[in-house]
Amino acid sequence: MYRHEDDLFLDCDEAWLHDDALEQDGGQTCNDTELISSQRRIIIDIGKQLGRKLLSGNLNLINITLPVVMFEPRSYLQKLADPWVHPRHLEAAAAAASPLARLQLCVAWFVAGLQHVFASWRKPFNPLLGETWQACTASGSSIFAEQVSHHPPVTAFHLQGPSGLFSFQGLSQPEVSFSAGGLKTNARGYRRITFASDGAVIEISYPYYRICGLLSGQPHGLIKGKATLTDSRHNLTATVIFGPVPGATSRLLARADSFSVCIQGPAAAAAAVIERLWTLSEDAPECWLPLAQQQQQQQQQQLVLPSDSQHRLDLVVLRAGDVKAAQQLKEQMEQQQRRDAKVRPAFAHLDCAQSS
Repeated sequence: MYRHEDDLFLDCDEAWLHDDALEQDGGQTCNDTELISSQRRIIIDIGKQLGRKLLSGNLNLINITLPVVMFEPRSYLQKLADPWVHPRHLEAAAAAASPLARLQLCVAWFVAGLQHVFASWRKPFNPLLGETWQACTASGSSIFAEQVSHHPPVTAFHLQGPSGLFSFQGLSQPEVSFSAGGLKTNARGYRRITFASDGAVIEISYPYYRICGLLSGQPHGLIKGKATLTDSRHNLTATVIFGPVPGATSRLLARADSFSVCIQGPAAAAAAVIERLWTLSEDAPECWLPLAQQQQQQQQQQLVLPSDSQHRLDLVVLRAGDVKAAQQLKEQMEQQQRRDAKVRPAFAHLDCAQSS
């Protein structure tokens, strides 16, 4: 925690940087030189093909067909959940003694997961309309996600804690733009945490992500802007501001990947500085396991939908190592989506009739 009045970074001796932290500029870096070289060649080729439209920075990369060699063998539905792998903080929040303590633990959960945003430096596959994904953690959290819109791309998700202690749900609409400085990712939509004990809701607005140094220098990712976590019922708001902390003299707090938190509200005004809730070294992330794998471990019987990402043919083939076949399948599936989009309006009245 940071106290602005005396410029004190508590537990500074116990805090250290991520293994992939960029020492000079701050941020999380990619150290895979072979991957960097390959991605740069592809980006340069795309830039040549798209010319001025791409370099203007007004192009949304979500809508571009990219070669499979740029992709990781996962869907965006799966990547979306990468930061949500520290559920113990939300479990603790569900049992917190006060709304302020609960909000503080939600901030710890939110911040703890951000290191995983840049865990993979390859692009995930864009989900197909109607594609789903189901997964669980060993501690009992579960998640269901579905692609509910293709243009614009919108993902609906619902994460539930063990025994229904909490739920985290929302809509995510990613926007990716390219400029000379790199990539910028902004996720529109809404996200909220609901606690079963009293029905309290915490609304979350997200910051944006930047990936810099794609064409030269050391590629690295940064969290930029600010995030807010708001408990309207108890008039509490936590604002997380990313970047060097104004007025700080600590070397750690002057880094570009630093952040500060300000909690505002009646209860926060009288609260003392809280103890440390999370450090990088003390909180190992959990893993999202495909539902079929989790079923095998726990002998559960739940339905894995045919629309689940694990069944996508292009992903299955890519995971098997056949890049050429994966590219062909990906293009075929994208063409089918375009054909479906053209004829769908003609049948929209049937959906309306059935729902009524």
